[in-house]
Amino acid sequence: MLLKNKIILSSLLFLLGLSTHINADEGEMFRVVHVGQKGVLNLRAKPSATAKVLVELPHNARWIIKRESSKAHGRSRVRGWQKVHWNNHEGWVDVSYLKFDPEATKIRQMRMNCLQNNPKLPVCCGYPQQKYTGKRYPIKVHSVQKVGRGQSLNMRKRAGRNAEVIATIPYDAVGIVKLPTESVKNGSSVWEKVHWNGQNGWVNAYYLRFDPELSKSREHLREICG
Repeated sequence: MLLKNKIILSSLLFLLGLSTHINADEGEMFRVVHVGQKGVLNLRAKPSATAKVLVELPHNARWIIKRESSKAHGRSRVRGWQKVHWNNHEGWVDVSYLKFDPEATKIRQMRMNCLQNNPKLPVCCGYPQQKYTGKRYPIKVHSVQKVGRGQSLNMRKRAGRNAEVIATIPYDAVGIVKLPTESVKNGSSVWEKVHWNGQNGWVNAYYLRFDPELSKSREHLREICG
């Protein structure tokens, strides 16, 4: 049972954007600002505008963890560049496009406090406090497939390739939860309504791959946490 809980905890931390190796002074969360709806913020391998782009952050991305300088991570601030962690990626962004997010910081601190205070069974930290009493549907977690490295999957406001893009999902993103009973055929494509990174929107189902392990973990979480 203990081993199973550890596996579930790892999955939960991954989906919630937390880490089992985060310093106490790394509690500040940021969001992207000053980027248009069709734009992105590049996360780069080094603090330079010519450095390799690791992933593109959506124009409205949140849950960006600011890294602090340490022996483990080295320098975290270099001439207008900030080292950050977002969606399982770590790299550098232009600090002028970041803004402190007090709401996300408060939520994250509550989760970290919960983890510290519940060392034996921390898997429910961050899980919804109120129990859901309505009809329950299977939790289906997906990851992105068939999207090239450095490219993104568009999340749209409505089902259809011409609908407004509300977020861009990285090529290697996981933890994309398909919302129940939300599926639409538009032309030759099937569109699914999903939840990812705090947002709901529509994506082309062709680019989604079902993840049985994470789905099983989320189902188990629901059983023990309500």
